[in-house]
Amino acid sequence: KAKTNTLLKHFQGIVRGLPFATVVLNDMNEIEWANTMSAELLQIKPKTDRGQRIDNLIREPKFHSMLLDKTENEIEITSPFSKEVTLSLRTLPFQTNSTLLVVRDISERTRLVSRQATFVDNASHELKTPFCHPLALVSMNMRFDQLRLLQLLLLLSSFFFLYEIY
Repeated sequence: KAKTNTLLKHFQGIVRGLPFATVVLNDMNEIEWANTMSAELLQIKPKTDRGQRIDNLIREPKFHSMLLDKTENEIEITSPFSKEVTLSLRTLPFQTNSTLLVVRDISERTRLVSRQATFVDNASHELKTPFCHPLALVSMNMRFDQLRLLQLLLLLSSFFFLYEIY
């Protein structure tokens, strides 16, 4: 028994130090144990929230559905405590009636994906309209007939450019 207690304390020490929230839930989705990171990400107080239903603390329909499923599952939600934070929640059933909830802050990854999409959109737009800006600058000082001639020349030169490429 002493060896089991030592092993359990060792395991809890390891899980406490993980860089993501870890919560053990019973079959009623009540908190049995939570590490210190769960206080930061989910505002769970490990000592006082023991016995609380996790779906009373995180009121998100997708999360509630995930808990009812009782299988390994993962969702992404906006943190109920900060709109700038995106969380990945993963449930892992273990033993016969317990669930391990693992929560990670994926805000930085979400921001990077958004920046990448914005960059690709902007680059794509600029590549499609390479003559847009010079034409606007030149057109401010031209008459209408001169502007039409310049547009025609730019159009023809772009065709010749494409012809040379292919």
